[in-house]
Amino acid sequence: MLVSSRWSKLKKDFYDLDTNKYNISKIPEIYDTIRYDYRKNGLIFNQIDAEVKENLYWLAKLLAYFVVFNEYGITDEERIKVGTEICLPLLDKILVDLMFWKENTSDEYYWNYKNSMEADNWRHIRTRLYFTSASHMYSMLNILTLGNYRALLKKTPAEYAKRISNIIYMGYLSHIELRLYENLTL
Repeated sequence: MLVSSRWSKLKKDFYDLDTNKYNISKIPEIYDTIRYDYRKNGLIFNQIDAEVKENLYWLAKLLAYFVVFNEYGITDEERIKVGTEICLPLLDKILVDLMFWKENTSDEYYWNYKNSMEADNWRHIRTRLYFTSASHMYSMLNILTLGNYRALLKKTPAEYAKRISNIIYMGYLSHIELRLYENLTL
């Protein structure tokens, strides 16, 4: 029942009978739903011919990869502009968090343990988790990889730079990890 209502809503959202137009922004959601049902609700797909099932899956995947890859701009300049507009506040927050360790003066953003008997610099929280939407993740990826004349990719070992450049689609539980290393000998 739930699966049927989910697909009915998706069908209604994807194609507007009044305007006779498709909403291509729903293609990634269709692909995600097909993937999920293909893996978790196999009984639904067991009623469909195997060849039709495979064609449906690969067509949805192809369309989703095309739409998602171009959804946040077609040229590098467009992707950077759109990415900046979407996730600048998030990037500013991440920068403040990273700079805190360099300058150690941003008490306004962090717990202040000065009144604690166990207070010292090592009590500050070192892990930051930012929960955000897929649009922010794609935008951030575009800014990090394309911004500053691709400086990040130029400084990254070739094998990893190629992997980063080949990211087209991020599914559920995708994440971007940023690490800051300290040189404790300085």
